[in-house]
Amino acid sequence: MGSPTTSAGLRVPPAWDLPDPYAHIRAEARVLREHQRLSIAAAAAALVSGIALAAVAPRTAPGVGAVLGAWLVAAGALHLIEAATAGGGSRALTGVGGLLHVTAGVVCVRGLPGGVEALAVVVGVAWLAGGIAAVLAAVCGPRGDWALRGAVLTGLVGVAAGLALTFWPAATLPVVRGVALAMLAGTGALHLLLTVRATRPAAC
Repeated sequence: MGSPTTSAGLRVPPAWDLPDPYAHIRAEARVLREHQRLSIAAAAAALVSGIALAAVAPRTAPGVGAVLGAWLVAAGALHLIEAATAGGGSRALTGVGGLLHVTAGVVCVRGLPGGVEALAVVVGVAWLAGGIAAVLAAVCGPRGDWALRGAVLTGLVGVAAGLALTFWPAATLPVVRGVALAMLAGTGALHLLLTVRATRPAAC
């Protein structure tokens, strides 16, 4: 059966051929839900790692490295999950950041022969490069408003912590622990804020 016509002889397309006026709203809602789930997981990983680093990990470089390595692997896995669902130019950047985190995490868990200095450099470089990739991915990606600001701030926290560890003169274990705790606290707090913001209705 063909398309209906008006009295003037104009063809009217069937209803199922018309574009969905709410498609972009549903797509945005899916993106927000995905960001919320990832933010909850990232905040939980940062909280658990922070507690382990502050209270459980032995006060030795291998113990600190194991905790930070486990967190890097968890954070990298979340980045890879985000990359799998991302679109546009942010997919590659997020994936690169995730691979850097996972690789550095595995190296830290397996142990570094260089002691505290090597641990500071490996973790610092991973945070620095991962933070830069996160900022670029946020700018290039489809995020908007609060999601964009939150992703940029989270990336900048990583950049700041990475710079501190990488270029700190004669980094000691207390310095590495202190910078790492600040990094985990800042990252966890930002992800919690993003999660709360995602549950709030948009302002009219």
